Amino acid sequence: MTDNITTLDQDRRTYYRIDDDVYLEYLVLGETDIEEAIKEFKGQSPEHFNPLNQLQAISVRNRGLLENIRNKHPEIGEFLVGLEEQIQLLAHAIAQDQVGVPIVPNESVNISAGGISFCSEQSLNSGTMVEFSIIIVPAYLHISALGAVVYCRRDDQTTPAYPYRIGVEFSHIHDADRDALMRHVSAKRDAAVS
Repeated sequence: MTDNITTLDQDRRTYYRIDDDVYLEYLVLGETDIEEAIKEFKGQSPEHFNPLNQLQAISVRNRGLLENIRNKHPEIGEFLVGLEEQIQLLAHAIAQDQVGVPIVPNESVNISAGGISFCSEQSLNSGTMVEFSIIIVPAYLHISALGAVVYCRRDDQTTPAYPYRIGVEFSHIHDADRDALMRHVSAKRDAAVS
């Protein structure tokens, strides 16, 4: 069985980045917390939050097959599209129920499958480890990751309460989460071009 975790040493690729509004929670890790956070991260099941990341991957994988069915048998194809929409609605309702409160974006970020930048009220030193929980709204894709600060600079274009722009490169991210982020970024870029 292969490891479903990608670490920085294993995978140094460049990814497309987008600006997006997400629900973001993060925790700055102290020196004594890093080892435990990595151990806890590696112990997570790939299905650590909800099945939406996996549902999205299945939909993408079946897209070609569904298109063939729609071309050969339009009525069956439309029926299958309707079933997929129903499954997605149910999955979103379950995810919302798991969270317990409506999830609304709380942070404007620049994000890719390789990292994230966001505004902060505090300055962070380069190399500082940060633990992330990111929810892409309205799809309720949940991304868990650990990363290291690669830059921190004052940004005059942010609100005065959050004067620092922090850039983090993910050092630990589950493959399913990285794939979900790549699909999200790609879809959002395609929509912007259309």
